[in-house]
Amino acid sequence: MTNIDISEENKDKFYQYILDACPKKSDKNYNDAIEDYTKAIEINPSNALGYRERGRAKEKLEDYQGAIDDYTKAIEIREDEFSEIKDAKQILEEYHCQLSTVKKQLKDNKGADKDN
Repeated sequence: MTNIDISEENKDKFYQYILDACPKKSDKNYNDAIEDYTKAIEINPSNALGYRERGRAKEKLEDYQGAIDDYTKAIEIREDEFSEIKDAKQILEEYHCQLSTVKKQLKDNKGADKDN
């Protein structure tokens, strides 16, 4: 996925929704955090941060398939973003590890092994 060009105003809105979600997630108010992450994603669907954080909140709610979907999307975006950066492998390994952990919780060991 290529990055879409968004205005400075929309970049600010994107990060404001991410910041608004943080205390909600910390307070275990995961559904409200997910709403904020979803709004951020709607503004900038080419930024992996929204998907990763929404996936973490979904995982806490035991919405494992939703978490897998979001982690997978974040991985796809990050692979494109970091295709030429040396440190990309470490970042992508962290994403794959999160995905593997959720799949193991779903007892999808074959799929988890593939991601790890």
